[in-house]
Amino acid sequence: MHNLITLTAQGLVGEGRLQLEELALAFVLSSLVGLEREIR
Repeated sequence: MHNLITLTAQGLVGEGRLQLEELALAFVLSSLVGLEREIR
């Protein structure tokens, strides 16, 4: 039973990590678009 809980916890951490990376990527891309508009 303990193994199941550990695997679930690892899965949740992996999911959260992926979401954080996607959020960071989206933030960087939106920042680049904003900078481009500022320059033009």
